[in-house]
Amino acid sequence: SWRGAKPEDVPGNLMHAIAQALDPEGVRDVAGYVTSMELIPTQVTLKGGDPERGAEIFRERCMECHRYNGRGEPAFFSGQLIGLQDWYLVSQMKKFRDGKRGGHDADIYGNKMHRITEKMTDQSFLDISSHLAELAVKYAKEKPRQR
Repeated sequence: SWRGAKPEDVPGNLMHAIAQALDPEGVRDVAGYVTSMELIPTQVTLKGGDPERGAEIFRERCMECHRYNGRGEPAFFSGQLIGLQDWYLVSQMKKFRDGKRGGHDADIYGNKMHRITEKMTDQSFLDISSHLAELAVKYAKEKPRQR
């Protein structure tokens, strides 16, 4: 019950409240629905990202868990990044960096994200999101692995 509970994370608080209202069957239903959704192309809305620099940063800091294709790795509980919109990716990376996400002691994966992003700049987040937009085009048809 600790994710999305920081007062300064308004969208996280909304998601937290919705999640708390679901019983286990509701959680399974929502997860099944989200899993069945078709991957949509990333719409680039943010300007100024350098996808080549983003690829370099991604290889150094992200690929170990989120894999070469940005689809994540079930064994590491790392989320799929391709198909997410650039503004969302940048906002979430900032939240991890700034301690608004991943700050709870029991959130081992969130804490790892905080450590990885804590010295990163807003520009590096733009660069990574630009690279992920390219990966989304390249790997859109690849079947994601299941947990």
